[in-house]
Amino acid sequence: MKKFLTFLLFSLLLIYTAIPVFAGTLPTAHGKAENLAPSASEFYASTEYNHDYRAARVADGVVWDRDMRLRNWVSNFAVESTVSFYWEEPVTATKMVVYGMNDTKFRVLRGILMTEDGGEYATGALPVDGAPVEVVFDKPHTMSEAHLVLTGSRANPAVGLSEVEFYNEAGENVARLATVYPDSEYTTDGNSWDVPADWIGWYIGININNGWADYTVPKLDDQHEWACLGEQFPEIMLSWDEPITVGTVVLSDRVNANDWILSGTLKFSDGTEVPFTELANYGEPLYVDIPDCVTESLTVSVTESLGPNPGFAEIEVYTEHFDENGNVIVIEEEEEEFEDPFAATTEESDGYGAAPPQYNVLSYVLLGIFAVGILLVLLSLRGSHPGRKEPA
Repeated sequence: MKKFLTFLLFSLLLIYTAIPVFAGTLPTAHGKAENLAPSASEFYASTEYNHDYRAARVADGVVWDRDMRLRNWVSNFAVESTVSFYWEEPVTATKMVVYGMNDTKFRVLRGILMTEDGGEYATGALPVDGAPVEVVFDKPHTMSEAHLVLTGSRANPAVGLSEVEFYNEAGENVARLATVYPDSEYTTDGNSWDVPADWIGWYIGININNGWADYTVPKLDDQHEWACLGEQFPEIMLSWDEPITVGTVVLSDRVNANDWILSGTLKFSDGTEVPFTELANYGEPLYVDIPDCVTESLTVSVTESLGPNPGFAEIEVYTEHFDENGNVIVIEEEEEEFEDPFAATTEESDGYGAAPPQYNVLSYVLLGIFAVGILLVLLSLRGSHPGRKEPA
C-alpha cells in the first residue's frame, strides 16, 4: 500500500510540473493549400466567345501550359526520317506504343522499329486521329539504343509523331529515360499564328518522350479557357454562397500568341481592389498577393489587352499567401510565454506593490488533485504508524 501511495504522490508531482507544457501554445499545422475558385456557385462574364469558352472554364483545373502545347515532333520536310533513342543504362522492353499526330499533313504510313539486339517490328500506318498503336515484342529486348524509321506520303511535306513509349515487364514507360535524336527537326521562326516568338523549337525531338500526346490531353476544340467575344476590357466575376477569406489570387493567361492580358484589377465585394500586371503569354501563373479580405465575390477587370478575344486559362483563389514562385508562405506563430500562476504581477495591485496570484482553470484542477493526494498519503501514513496498536 505504501508503495502505491508513494507512486501516486510521485505521479501528482509530475502532473503539477507539466502545467507549463499544457499552458503553452501548440504549433500550427499548415496543410496543403486549397483552391477555392471551383467552389464558386456562379460565374459571370461580360461576354463569352462561345460555349466551349464559357466563364466556368476559368476554374476547371486545366491550364494549357507549355508542356501540353509542345508535344509533337515533325521532320524537316522529309517524308522518310529516323528517330533514335539512347539510354545511359540498358533497359528491357516488352512493347512499344506509338502516337501519330492528329494532322494528316504529317501522317506516318509505315514505321519500322529496330532494336539493338536485332529485333525488327512494323507499326503499319498510324491513325489520323492520333490514337495509339501498340507493338508487342515477341520477346523482351534489352537495349541501350533503338531506332524508329518512319515513312510518309510523297504528297505530304513531312512526317511527325506525338509520343513514343517503351514499356518494361513492370509496366513502366522507360522511354522517358532515353535521350532522343531525330535525323531532322522542323524549325520555326516564331511567326506562325500559334507559335509565340519565345517558344524556340516548336517541333523538336524531345517532345516525343515528354509524356504528352495529342490523343491523351484535352482536345483543342475544348480549350478549357474563358475567352471574351471581341472585347478589349472584359470582366469576369466569381461568386460564392458563403463569405471566404482570400490571401492569394492566381491568374493564367490564354495560351496563344494572339490574345494577351497586360494589366487589370481584382475587385472584391468588401471594397478591396488590387491591381495586377502583365501575364505571361503562355499560361505561366501570376501570383497576386491579397491583403486578407473576406468576400462573397471576385471580379477580374481587364484594363489593357492585346488580341481579339482576351481571357483566362485559369483563375485560382486561395486563403493562403504565396510567394512569386508559388510556394505557400508559412508565418511562424510566436509561442506565448507561460506565466507562473503563483508569480505576482504588477497588474491589479493590492496597493502594497504586489498583485494577488493569477490562476487559470487548469491550475485550480491540478492543485486540487495535488492537495487531495497529499492528504491521502498523510492519512495512510498516520493509520499505519508502527507505534499504534489496534484494539483487541
